[in-house]
Amino acid sequence: MTIQESLLADIYSARLDPDKWDSVLDGIASLTASKGSVLLVERDDGWVGWRTSKSLEPQATKQILAHPDTRNSIINMRLKSLNSEEFVADHVLFSEEDW
Repeated sequence: MTIQESLLADIYSARLDPDKWDSVLDGIASLTASKGSVLLVERDDGWVGWRTSKSLEPQATKQILAHPDTRNSIINMRLKSLNSEEFVADHVLFSEEDW
């Protein structure tokens, strides 16, 4: 298995085990001789999620949080208030009235 194939397998396994993202992001960075990497996702409803290599913390997070889409997202504000790095179900953040 090549490095790229191994990294691709790690990406698929990280979707089920979030603790693996750190090594995946470092692996992506090493392919390009970079200091680190960032996984940034923005949904159609404006929710912005991200994960960064440890080497890019906290500067990448500071820049992401400063972006207007991130600052104005209700979901991000509620997730931040939980102060948790775990996956959270929608019903934890939103009541039936919110929906």
